[in-house]
Amino acid sequence: MPHHHPRKAEDAKCDIKGCDNEAERSMPKDKVQSVMAQGLKDDVGRRAHMCKEHYREYRKKTKTDRLTDRLAWTR
Repeated sequence: MPHHHPRKAEDAKCDIKGCDNEAERSMPKDKVQSVMAQGLKDDVGRRAHMCKEHYREYRKKTKTDRLTDRLAWTR
C-alpha cells in the first residue's frame, strides 16, 4: 500500500503559470513561490505541483541554499 495520498485528477498538472505538463513532484507552495520567477497559478493549495522541467529548474535555483542547510546539520 502506498504511504502517500492519491492525487486528484485536477492536481495532476503543473502549477507553474503557462505550463500544462503532467506534475511529477510537489513542494511547499511558499518555497516554490519565492524561487520561481514565472509564479504560480491562482488556484494552488498548500503544495505546488511541478512537472519534471520546472522541478529541475527549482532544484538548480535552490542548490546553494540546500547545500547550506545540509552543512548546518553536520555541525
